[in-house]
Amino acid sequence: MTPSLTAFLDESGNTGANYLDPQQPIHVLAGWLVREPNLVGFARAVETVREAMGMPELKGGRMLTTTKGRRQMLRLLEEARSFALPIFSIWEKRFCAALRVVETFLDPMHNPRADWLPAGANLQRNAVADKLLACLPLSYFEKFIAAFRSPTRESLGKIASAFEAALRIAGLEKLAWSFAGCVGEALDEIVAGERHTAEESVRDLGLEPIPRNVSGSLSYPSFAHMIRTVDFLFEKSGRRGIIVHDETSEFARSFAATFVFFKRLGPAHFGTIEDGRTLRGGIGFVDDLVLRNSRDEPLLQAADVLASALKGQGLVALGLMEADKTLDEAGRLVLPGLIQDQFDCPPWSCVASEEFKSRLLRPIIPNPRQ
Repeated sequence: MTPSLTAFLDESGNTGANYLDPQQPIHVLAGWLVREPNLVGFARAVETVREAMGMPELKGGRMLTTTKGRRQMLRLLEEARSFALPIFSIWEKRFCAALRVVETFLDPMHNPRADWLPAGANLQRNAVADKLLACLPLSYFEKFIAAFRSPTRESLGKIASAFEAALRIAGLEKLAWSFAGCVGEALDEIVAGERHTAEESVRDLGLEPIPRNVSGSLSYPSFAHMIRTVDFLFEKSGRRGIIVHDETSEFARSFAATFVFFKRLGPAHFGTIEDGRTLRGGIGFVDDLVLRNSRDEPLLQAADVLASALKGQGLVALGLMEADKTLDEAGRLVLPGLIQDQFDCPPWSCVASEEFKSRLLRPIIPNPRQ
């Protein structure tokens, strides 16, 4: 019998729908893809590190704050490569706020003045988000996120007008003209589109609705992206398997509903997006989603350590944490996947500004763009 696969996942930096929390500027969802014969050996490696740390349960966030913790973190990352494939997505929250602005107001399905920015043109849309971040104060995005949590015609209309005026002052006439299209019927469609989010989509299938505070958070798109990525990896390996995620009281029911939603959609491929990656609909090769307490599952602790290690790399990139030799070595272990392009649905991704990506890759690319 072909050995099954298990993906162990955990996240770090979750702040719900608060994209601009200065204390948590990075969101990471990460874990390990493990073949059945390697489960026991990997668990033993985790237990060895746990005993060395003298902790009842490995907590990557705490390990990141001490020299001993970082060394043991590096040790676990090195040993894990013998047992599993690392999988992760890194999200720069400030950039994601700007990308939400683009997705909300510059969707050509609702705003005819955004027809120059097709939905599948992810590279162009990322470039627009980068441009917004570069020319507008953070306060514009803070006001947008506040309105986005509970969208109304009045609140989103005011935000669109404010962006239009600021972009005209900045000399970005094409963008300003596009934001000016968010009026009348277009604005009505934008508001309706935001209200008919994941909550309505799962209700249409007879599932428990996903609350706006969940679907509007980064945990939702990162989880949806990851389960489809894992499903694609299962398909390519010719094996089936399950996902094991750390328990979370806030998102447990919504994650379960999301999993069923994508399961019912099935693994349809809807073509490719601008950067050549596969646009995947649902899932068909992941048999189950299991939520467990990390205290009872060593490999979830390993997922937490990986997520925290990646979050540390992000904090260094933002200048919020000092780099050292151990962190750099950890970066050289886990970051190279971000510059590989042989995957049409890569196990590693980073949703972030170009500046952040450049600084994130500092441990593996000398002299990144300053």
